[in-house]
Amino acid sequence: MKYGTVGDIIGLIISASILIITPYSIIIFVRVLNRASKERKLQATDFLTDYGILLDGVNLKTTIGLYWNVFVQIRWVLTIGIIVALRDYNQFQIMLLFILNNLTIFLMIYGRPFAERHARIMAYINEYLISVYLCLLFCLTDYNSANLCREEIAFCLLSTVFATVVANGAYTLGQIVQLCYLRVKKRISKSQQYKQKKYIQAENITQPQSEPFSFYHGQSFKMEEEQKEGEKPQEMQVRSQSNYLEQLEEISKISEKNVNSNRSSRLLKIDGRPITPWK
Repeated sequence: MKYGTVGDIIGLIISASILIITPYSIIIFVRVLNRASKERKLQATDFLTDYGILLDGVNLKTTIGLYWNVFVQIRWVLTIGIIVALRDYNQFQIMLLFILNNLTIFLMIYGRPFAERHARIMAYINEYLISVYLCLLFCLTDYNSANLCREEIAFCLLSTVFATVVANGAYTLGQIVQLCYLRVKKRISKSQQYKQKKYIQAENITQPQSEPFSFYHGQSFKMEEEQKEGEKPQEMQVRSQSNYLEQLEEISKISEKNVNSNRSSRLLKIDGRPITPWK
């Protein structure tokens, strides 16, 4: 019996389960996205909580962008199927993978599935490096029976792999540095706002406001309350300015009375008669 051991039987059961579950899950994802798109619930909080991973980093303005993560799943399923089913036919295996890679590049250029520019550039770099890798790998198959430049092709193949690793590592490091910078910047801005708020509160306690300013501040507060009730902002502004001018006039009249009273109190009296300026 070909599958006589327990491990072979378990592997066969797991493989059959994956072959059944994977297409079914892809169909469910497509139906969920299609329904949410028709009902315009792609940005809803409940939908993002349950299925936000399907819309992570994609451009929702295009149809290809909406279903891009589902297409990536289909692509990986096809890639695994090609690698496993055609493991004894290297030439056809590489050709089919190359066709699938070119189809991905075409959809990326035509559909613009990525929302951010740096993610789109990195995806282009990865796909082009995969194309170069497959072309070089094809040169190492039986089609190159004369074994021309075999060592040079192998060196270029390893260089392509190294370049892919370096590019993705640099991109990941850049993303981490950017995330740390944004967090530090956010903390600094919060601390500055907190210090500024404390300073303003201390200034308000040590330096009380003058009467005209407090009156104008009170009028502005009334303006905001009346604006909530439905009054027009222009009418409120004109009325507050007129009230402010009236208050200034009253303050100036009071100050003039105080000055006149001070002058009259400074007149000297001799023998019960005040000394007037004209005597």
